[in-house]
Amino acid sequence: MADKKNILIVDDGDFLSKILRSKLGETEFIVDQVFNGAEALAHLATGKPDLIVLDLIMPKMSGFEFLEKISGDAAYAGIPIVVLSNLAQEADKKRAGDKIKAYLVKAYISMEEVVATIKKHTATP
Repeated sequence: MADKKNILIVDDGDFLSKILRSKLGETEFIVDQVFNGAEALAHLATGKPDLIVLDLIMPKMSGFEFLEKISGDAAYAGIPIVVLSNLAQEADKKRAGDKIKAYLVKAYISMEEVVATIKKHTATP
């Protein structure tokens, strides 16, 4: 079996994150979770994940603020980011824009689709 991919979930919602961790843990992933953008920045200082699943509305530092902090930093340029948020407005999608690989709305997507999106963006070419 190939090396397991490291996924970082950045989401203050514990219930949905536990389900996602369970689904990803059943496959080829190692999953870490932090609960806001500030914790995500601290986590990045300890190692680079293969993909970040990012909520946008969180305490202390939002997902938008996190994206701003890491944008332009070459150390983080190659990390694919998948937004998984309840924000469904086109303005929010545009605000996240070119900094992300996918924008998924929690209310409109199944966990299987989330896992498939993560697999797609962590697949080795």
